[in-house]
Parts: sequence; structure tokens; C-alpha cells
Amino acid sequence: MRVIQVIDSLNVGGAERVLVTMCNILKAQQVDVLVCVLTDKLGLLQCLESGIPVYRLNRKFKWNPWKLYQVHRLCSDFDIVHIHLRYNLRYIGLAKILFGGSYQLLLHDHYGDIEQDKSIPIGLSFFMKRSWYAGVHPVLTKWAIEQVGVQSQQAFVLANTILKSATAISPQLTGDLEKSPVRLVKVANFRPSKNQTFAIQLMAALLKKHPASLDLIGGVNDRNYYARIRNMIEQEHLMNQVTCQHEVADVQPVLHRYTMAIHTASMESGPLVLLEYMALGLPFIAYKTGQVADELQLYFPEFFMTTFDIDEWEVQVGKILKMDLPALQHRMMQHFDKYYAPEVYGKKCQDIYASILNTSGN
Repeated sequence: MRVIQVIDSLNVGGAERVLVTMCNILKAQQVDVLVCVLTDKLGLLQCLESGIPVYRLNRKFKWNPWKLYQVHRLCSDFDIVHIHLRYNLRYIGLAKILFGGSYQLLLHDHYGDIEQDKSIPIGLSFFMKRSWYAGVHPVLTKWAIEQVGVQSQQAFVLANTILKSATAISPQLTGDLEKSPVRLVKVANFRPSKNQTFAIQLMAALLKKHPASLDLIGGVNDRNYYARIRNMIEQEHLMNQVTCQHEVADVQPVLHRYTMAIHTASMESGPLVLLEYMALGLPFIAYKTGQVADELQLYFPEFFMTTFDIDEWEVQVGKILKMDLPALQHRMMQHFDKYYAPEVYGKKCQDIYASILNTSGN
């Protein structure tokens, strides 16, 4: 079985991290895998295992016919073309149709706003009906079948996972934080749906009762929104307590510095970062959105909120910090090892590939 994973960029982001994690897992399970990056954005390249080949299309103009032909020729050498993100399916699907490809297309859909937006982007339906589909959340897969018209036997759910970093260590939490400053972290790229504004409001409220700091870690997806965040930090006089960090490609090795994480995104498909907190035993509080949150909430209800009420979040932060933190950390890490081990995820992925090849007769 030969698999090519296609994405437009390897800059830091949720879908990009999924691709890297998936490729590293499949490589360890002896699957022949190659990564094709459509542009020259390679921020997470160093996170890929060294034995995984990477093809850089380096397209400048998206619809350059020569680049379309190049990527078609590349895909023709593989049994399965595993495509991340919807707009990349339209690109590879067009190349396949223009040049008569026979390879199987699998769209891996990471769309995080499906609960609020069930519309079908222009041109997507045509290609989805001619491809296989894997949504990271059951709601996505239901949308693909009921709204788009993908055949149910060609649609799967492939929930996300992460790999625990070999160099990362767990935070040393004593359980006595009454006199120590609380170090908070929020990991998310800067765009409105990630809701850094609420994180800053929460920080301002917490500081009235306890010394604390907050690091906002993530790339800048929306420069106007990022400028708003910087202005808000200044207006709240939090320049000494809140920092913005953009150059952290692998967050796990720095998580031991923190007491707790907060995740204030209003819409997510994952969020994957919650699994990184689980793997290392970093307590967190998060708005309940996405597949990972749905799964974890059953076992750790104390970590999840269903409103954006500052007072309620402030109270819940205090409750968590008063828990038996070493015992909580142990329970978190045990849960991650049981339900999110790479072997489990790799098998799910290979089962989908096998179903595609068996049905298509390859």
C-alpha cells in the first residue's frame, strides 16, 4: 500500500499537526507514505520523521496547468491520495479529472465550524461525490452523507490524536498553590474563533484575587485580530502579565512551565491541544466544542464549560487548582495512554485505506 498525504502548507495549524502525526504513526507501522506540500510553507517540516520523503510543488499561481499536471503525475504513483482540507480536494480533484487519473481520493475534513455552518462551498460537492471521506467529528460525516450526498459506505469518522513528545516532561504540581503565582497558557492560532479576547478578560478577573500570568502561544492567522489582541492587552494594563509567542512549533516541551491551561475557542473540530495537555498531565479548563471535548467530557467533566461567563470560569479555575493535582495528573495520563495510543489511531487509518482498496478493486 502506497499513500501520499497532500496539504497546501506545513505551517503551524491543527490540520497540519494531524498530517505530521499521522505520517509519523504510519511510518512506524511500515506504511509507505510520502508528503506533498503544494506551497513553500514548511514550518512543521522538522516535526516529520526523517525517513518520510517530502515533495514540494512550490506552486505560485494556484491554477498553473503545469503544476496541476506535476501533482497529477506524482499522485499517479500512489494507491491512495489522502487530502487534508476541503479546498485541496478541489485542486487535486481537478488535476485528476483534467489528466485522467485512476488513483483514489480521500478527503480528510478538519472543518471546525460545522455546528454553525453546514453550507457546501462552491464546487466542493462535485468532487466529494467522486471521493472517499473521513471527518474528524461524527457531525462532519453526517453532513457529508446527508447534505452533500456522499455514499454512506464511502464516509468514515477518523477522530484526531497526537504523539507524546519524547523530550516533554510533565509539570510538577504540588497541590499547594495558595501562595504561588498561577502560570496559565493558551495554545491557539490568532483568529476570532479562537477567542483570545475572552482569555484576556478571564486573566484580568483572576488577577484581582491571585497573582497570575498568561502566555498566548500560536501563529498569526488574522493580523487585524492580532492587533486587536495587542491593543486589548495594553488597555487592560496587562503587558507584564500576558505575552504573545509565535515561534513555538512544538508546544509539548514547554508545557511543564505552566500550572494550568485554558482553551477558550468558541468553535473547534478537535481541539488537538487538549490531548497534549492530557498526555502530559497539565490540568485545563475549556469551552466544550469539538470531538475531543465531547469524548473527554465524559471522563473529566470538571474541565469543560458550556458558557462564556467570566465568573463561572473564574470559580472553576479555583476548584481545579484546589484538587489533588498529582492524582489528577496521573488519571489524565492514564486516560491518554488507554484511549489515544498511536497504535489505535494507526489501525483506524489503515482500516479505512483497506476498505477503500477492497471496494475499488485495487
